Amino acid sequence: MIQAKYWWEYSPKKSDWVAARSGRAHGKAGLPPMPDLVIKTRLPEVGPFDPSRDDEHAELERKSKPHAKLKEWEAGVRTEEEALAKSANRWLLRTGFLGLMTVEYAGINELLVGQGMENPHRTIVAIAGACIFFYLTYLASKGAKES
Repeated sequence: MIQAKYWWEYSPKKSDWVAARSGRAHGKAGLPPMPDLVIKTRLPEVGPFDPSRDDEHAELERKSKPHAKLKEWEAGVRTEEEALAKSANRWLLRTGFLGLMTVEYAGINELLVGQGMENPHRTIVAIAGACIFFYLTYLASKGAKES
C-alpha cells in the first residue's frame, strides 16, 4: 500500500470513485478505456528528486555515493595485481624443475629398493615414476571439471 504524507493525498475510496467515473465517461463516449488515467488516479505523482528537502531522498543520495576511500583501495588492488603478474626468471624455474625431478628420482629409487626390486638403479623406471607423479600433481592442481 502506498504511504502518503497526508491523509487527504490518497484514499482508496477516492481513487476508486475517480476511476469508475472516468471509465463510465469513456464508455458512454465510445472511447477505449484509458489505463494511464486510472493509474494516475491510483498512484500519486512523485515529485522531483530533491535531497535538500526530503529526508528519504537525502538518505538515498548518501547511500548511492561511493566510499571516500574507494579510489585508494582500487589503486592498492591494481598495484598488488601488477606485482602478482610478474613471474620469476625462466631459468630459475627450469633449474627448480630439474632439481625437483632429481628429488623425485631419488625418492622413487629408494621406494623401489624398499619394495625389493632386483635392480632398482635402472634410471628409466625412476624417471618414469617421477614423470607420472609430476603429471598427477599437474592434474590435481587443475581441480575437478564442472559439468
